Amino acid sequence: MSSRGLIKSMLIIGSAQLVNILLSILRMKVLAVLLGPAGVGLLGIFNSLQGTVSTFAGLGLNSSGVRQIATTKGNQKELSRVRTVLLWANIMQGSVAMAAVWMMRERLAVWLLGDAVHAGQIGLIGIGVLLSLLAGSQTALLQGIRRIGDLARVTTLGAAGGTVAGLMTVWLQGQEGLIWFILAQPLAAVLVALYFTRKLPKSTAPKLTPKEIWVVWQPLAALGGVFMLGGLATAATLLLVRGMIVQELGLAGAGFFAASWGITMTYVGFPFLMCLAKIKFLSSFRSGSSVIISSAVSRAR
Repeated sequence: MSSRGLIKSMLIIGSAQLVNILLSILRMKVLAVLLGPAGVGLLGIFNSLQGTVSTFAGLGLNSSGVRQIATTKGNQKELSRVRTVLLWANIMQGSVAMAAVWMMRERLAVWLLGDAVHAGQIGLIGIGVLLSLLAGSQTALLQGIRRIGDLARVTTLGAAGGTVAGLMTVWLQGQEGLIWFILAQPLAAVLVALYFTRKLPKSTAPKLTPKEIWVVWQPLAALGGVFMLGGLATAATLLLVRGMIVQELGLAGAGFFAASWGITMTYVGFPFLMCLAKIKFLSSFRSGSSVIISSAVSRAR
């Protein structure tokens, strides 16, 4: 990628990140007015739980999938193969995670909140996990083939749609609408991402056998596991801290922590540097890892 193209892509994605930050500020302000600190604290618990489970269940496949898609270099057959495996792997892993969260909903509620009052809402967070993984698989495809404009549109339109729909549910249902606020974000991202990915050329790869899917999935999971461990350490630690604050100070205390954490980590962050890192992530993958997967598939046949 040339320097001019790099700067252009950085500005596009940086602008999308800026819009997301503004929408995040708007969401937090409206929720704080409607629900107070306790509502913001409960939202923080829900978000952290969804983020932690999504990180673990995703196994870093979307990150390694971006890498693999970027190295296909116009090989439509290989691109279709990775695209298919990435989608179905996220569906399967997300479904398992969704079932696990539902079965453990009461234990999670007691551990995080001290009682089982919100167990039903916590159980529904599993749906958000599945939707998050599906959205991630679609954005990974757009990022891997360097559809930067479409990626920025998915980011901004999905965030805007999720914000409007989520705030409407909270306005109508109060704190009971928080779970729908959580689910509205990844659902909007999935719908917007599907709109753009459906415009891409359809998959040309022949139907893969279970053994072929396995040998494609293995290297993706091996590399993705590294990304997953890094993200999981941060997400799980934040969830643990939020849970401890709820136990000691209540949901209102968790709400004040959520506000201070958001200001520190998001609003005083460096979105342009983050998007530059994402683009350099694509530019650096000129290796022959796609050849490794192709040869593995050939051997499986």
